[in-house]
Amino acid sequence: MTFFIFPVKRNRIVMSSYHSARDYTCNPKYITEYLKRHESGKYELVWAFADPERWKGIKGVRSIKIHSLTWLYYMLTAKVIVYNRNPETYLPKRKGQLVINTWHAGGAYKKVGFENALLTPLDRWKAEQFEEYVDLFVSSSEAFTKSNIESYHYRGRILKSGMPRNDFFFRPKAVAKVSARVRRKYGADGDSFVVLYAPTYRGDVLNPAERKTEFPYQAVREVLTKRLGMKTGGSESTSPRRDVLREISGSGKDSPCPDVRIWRREHHEDTNVYENAEGVTDVSGEPDMQDLLAAADLLITDYSSSIWDFAILRRPSFLFCPDLADYESSDRGFFTPIGEWPGYLVRSEEELLKRLLSYDAAEAEKKAEDHLRALKSYEDGGASRRIAAVIDDWTANH
Repeated sequence: MTFFIFPVKRNRIVMSSYHSARDYTCNPKYITEYLKRHESGKYELVWAFADPERWKGIKGVRSIKIHSLTWLYYMLTAKVIVYNRNPETYLPKRKGQLVINTWHAGGAYKKVGFENALLTPLDRWKAEQFEEYVDLFVSSSEAFTKSNIESYHYRGRILKSGMPRNDFFFRPKAVAKVSARVRRKYGADGDSFVVLYAPTYRGDVLNPAERKTEFPYQAVREVLTKRLGMKTGGSESTSPRRDVLREISGSGKDSPCPDVRIWRREHHEDTNVYENAEGVTDVSGEPDMQDLLAAADLLITDYSSSIWDFAILRRPSFLFCPDLADYESSDRGFFTPIGEWPGYLVRSEEELLKRLLSYDAAEAEKKAEDHLRALKSYEDGGASRRIAAVIDDWTANH
């Protein structure tokens, strides 16, 4: 290949996020930001985007067009390549290159690899190349290692580090600052009660399926407004996170009945069009899901692994799954039975509203803690540092 006349550059790192390469986000983003803060100027940081012009202003990062000739040159001359998805195994891998896969989900939820019931012949071929192509797989938990990683028949090096994108969740003041910024952006003050509704993806990248269940936005707002206005039952307490938020943002005293906001976040691969609803803010264009999780008081999803990240924050979450029977029979299936996930599983609108009115915050926190413990979480806030150490060692000694 012509590009082989160019040597591999010891300090060059190429990264991208998701197959869409749409945003500067997920684990590769947090590795990049860590390297910029702690090892400024040491590495040439290159990001591949579908629209590089949109991201050309990222300080310290070169933006290039994914799948272009320029991209091919950088991929074949990079010392380190970082993915959060299945890599382009059709590209030749050169001697001395380090390929890191951080993945894009924690826990052990929807099936992947050879366990995926929707595996296409192309996906199978990619999975077969996986072990030889990837040098380091980042794991969020023992359950992830035994389910997700082993589902690719991967026997290479595994870094038991947690996910870089969750590192700042272990720093309360960092969470509070992000929360205050994102809330200002979407018009929710520090006393607003923010519900993040984040359903997962249906179908596959080539054939997206429309969600068949409509979310009861107004009923959820009414129930939570009623709950937050109660004077008894322990439902009007403040959390340490909110106390820190007030310290950072300077917001005022507790409101006896906070304004309830619903933020809707569609999956980044979802191309379907959904109707707007009164009192609902569409935050699907926000590049970083972690920022939204940091700002939310409560998460409602269905089958999304965001439930893992939110459990680290110890906040209440709900799995709204009226289509569970159809989903289990038509989609990939689950590694961990859905009844063992950290969120409250509800199968109907009526059940969701009843549970929202009656859930206990302390019980929700314990449910999250028990789940992280059961899956033997590796998350502790040090993932980016550990990955940077691997990169440093590789570039110095290979």
